[in-house]
Amino acid sequence: AKKSLVDLMKLIFPRYCSLPPSRIHYHLAELLTETDKNIIIALPREFAKSTYAWLFFPAWNVLTGKYRFLVYIAASKDRAEEQFRTLRTEIQSHPLLKRAVEVITDKVDMLEYQDRLTGKMHLIKVFGAGQNLRGLRYQEKRPDIVILDDIEKLEEIQSEKQRQKLKEWFFADVLPLSSTGRFFIIGTILHEDSLLNNLLNKPPEGFVALRYGVLDDEEKPTWPEKYPLEAIQAKKEEYRKQGLLHLWYAEYMNQPIAPETQIFKREYFKYYNPKDLKWRENNYSVFTTVDLAISEAQTANYTAIVTIAVSPENHWFVLDIDYGRYNPSETIEAIFKAVTKYRPLKVGIEKVAYQQALAHFLEKEMVKRNQFFEIVPLIAQKAKELRIQSLQPRFVAGTIWFPVNAAFLTELESELLMFPRGKHDDLIDALAYMEQIATPPVGFITQDIELPSVSAF
Repeated sequence: AKKSLVDLMKLIFPRYCSLPPSRIHYHLAELLTETDKNIIIALPREFAKSTYAWLFFPAWNVLTGKYRFLVYIAASKDRAEEQFRTLRTEIQSHPLLKRAVEVITDKVDMLEYQDRLTGKMHLIKVFGAGQNLRGLRYQEKRPDIVILDDIEKLEEIQSEKQRQKLKEWFFADVLPLSSTGRFFIIGTILHEDSLLNNLLNKPPEGFVALRYGVLDDEEKPTWPEKYPLEAIQAKKEEYRKQGLLHLWYAEYMNQPIAPETQIFKREYFKYYNPKDLKWRENNYSVFTTVDLAISEAQTANYTAIVTIAVSPENHWFVLDIDYGRYNPSETIEAIFKAVTKYRPLKVGIEKVAYQQALAHFLEKEMVKRNQFFEIVPLIAQKAKELRIQSLQPRFVAGTIWFPVNAAFLTELESELLMFPRGKHDDLIDALAYMEQIATPPVGFITQDIELPSVSAF
C-alpha cells in the first residue's frame, strides 16, 4: 500500500498498463492517494483519466480502506454505470481483491463490501450529472470523497442554458454533499465556458487547479510513449484540414476558445492554389517582413519571415512563411533565401536594438553576395495585440489568402484562432507589420482577376 498507485496497479492490473506511464500519471496518482486536498485537474483526451479514476483508485482503496463512502459522478447515469462495470467485475474476480473484501451488495449503480481484515463496511455509489444528490448518506456518514469524471456532454455544452443548468446543479447539489470529505474533479475541457474551465480559472476556496496538455510549456510531449511529437503534429494537422483546430486545442491541450469569442474565425480564411496565382505575370507587388526573436531557447518566440504578393485590388496573397528559433546567422540566411526566391520590393525588419545590428550585417552580406534590397525599419507604433487585431477587417473582407496545403498553415492558423490567448503570435505579428510597407502595384492597367477560393477542408 505504500507503493505508488501507478507501480501498484502495474502489478495488479498489468493488462491495463500496456504503455509506460508518464510523469503526469505519477502526479495524478499522488493527488488521488497521498493528499486530502480538493483537486480540479484537466487532462487531455485519451490520457487514461477514467482508468485511474474508476479502476485504479477504487482498487487501491479496497486494499487500503482509506475511504468508506465513495461517490462517483459521470456525464449521465448510463455512462456512470458503464464506467463502474469494470470495477465491479474486478472486485468479484481478481484474486487479490476477492481476498481483501467480501461483496455484500452488487448493483449497476452501487457496490457495498466488507473489509475482511477490519470488518468495516464500504460503499461506492455512482450517479449521472444532474441527478438529485441532496441528503446523500451511508449509515451515519456523508461521502468521504466525491469524484466527478468528465461530467459534461459534448452535445449539451454548446447550449448556454445547459451550461448554466449544470453550473447551478454543481454548486447547489454537489459541493454541499460533504463538509468533511474531499472532491476530485477530473476531465477534458470541451468549451471555453464549460464548468470545468470555469472551475480551473476560478477555483472555489480550498481547491487546487491543474491543467495539462499533450505538450508541456517547452513544447515537449507529456506522454511520449502514447503521443510522440510526430503523432501530435500529424493529429493537429488532421484537425486543421477539417477546420477543427479549436477543437484540437480544447481536447488535447485543454486550451479552449469559443468560436463566438474568436477575433479571427475559421470562416474568414481563404485559400488559393499556388499553381493558379500568376503573381509575377500580373506584376503583383511583393514584400517581406521580419519579426525577430532574440532567444533561441525552446520556450522562446519564433523569428518569423513572411512574404506576400499584393494584387492591384489590394488583396494579400501569402507566398511563404519561414519561422524558427534562429540565431543571427540563420536569420540572415533565411532573409536572403526569401529575397532570392521572391525579389521583394522592400524587406521590413522590426525596429529593436537587435535590428540595427542585423541590418548592419545584412548590408555587408549584400555586398558580399552582390544582392541588394531595401531594408525598412518597422516601428511598433502600438501594442502588439492592437497591431495584430488591425488585421481583422482584412480577414472579414476576404482579402487575405493562404496557399492551400502550405507547411506553415497549421502554425499560422493556430496563432490566428487562439489569438490573443495563444502561446505564440510571431507569424501573425510579422503579417500585421505588412500594414506599414505593403501597397498594391501602380502604374499600369489590369483587369480584375478573380481567384476562386480553394476549399482546404
